[in-house]
Amino acid sequence: MKRKCIVIVTILLCFAVLITSIYYVNEKKSDAYELIMECKASLEDATQIQLRKSVDSKTCVRFSDEDLMETWRKFFETAEFTYIKEIDNTKQNGGQKTIDFLSADNIFTFQFFEDNTSYIIIDNLLFSVESNTVFPFDDTYTTAIKRNYTIDLVN
Repeated sequence: MKRKCIVIVTILLCFAVLITSIYYVNEKKSDAYELIMECKASLEDATQIQLRKSVDSKTCVRFSDEDLMETWRKFFETAEFTYIKEIDNTKQNGGQKTIDFLSADNIFTFQFFEDNTSYIIIDNLLFSVESNTVFPFDDTYTTAIKRNYTIDLVN
């Protein structure tokens, strides 16, 4: 009888841990997708976009030209984001391209990098990115440099 009780208690504890884990994962995914919605809303409210080749770049470009802003909007309208996991972004060594959506009262920042897949990082949450169009960083960065929108970040 005692052995049966121990088995039942063990099964119940395992079940409780499983349910808690499922709830935690679903809550984390829900939080992650809220960040994607916040990112898209920040882009819609943005009056400028600032791009840095890496987190620790000494220079960046900043623009408000409607054609460049629209390139970013079109990308985000069609892109699909899949939550991967939470990461320690401090171990990325500043190598990701950094994007800031700037509005009158908000700055929304995220990073982008590629290996075999495209990824963005928002608040230490990693997402894969699927889109029919190329991530607009390089094109808009190059165009902004040609338009002389370079800013020196060193004080």
